[in-house]
Amino acid sequence: MGLRDRIRRVDDKHVTALLEAHGATPEQAQRLVTTLSARLDAAMIKTWLSHPERCHGVRVHDPGFGVEMCWTPIIAIESGKFEIVEQEARRFAAGEVEWRPPIEGPPDV
Repeated sequence: MGLRDRIRRVDDKHVTALLEAHGATPEQAQRLVTTLSARLDAAMIKTWLSHPERCHGVRVHDPGFGVEMCWTPIIAIESGKFEIVEQEARRFAAGEVEWRPPIEGPPDV
């Protein structure tokens, strides 16, 4: 089975199971999938949430370091920051923000 076949097999159930495995309740997982479905199919939702380089980076304030960090959404969910991910998903679904990679390149000089 090739990569394309595996990607095609990703559906909403797969994504909700992924979210639940990383700490979201079934209700939270369903809400997040429903929200992101406004702009993305299931395979792209999985990428938005969990791909280490291509996900949508979620900004989380780290009080220990006193800085804002950019996390992979699935890691933020694991760390108990579901509300931040859900808020960013709503903004993304509404078109208020575009896809933002977690690792941004250096500024243009």
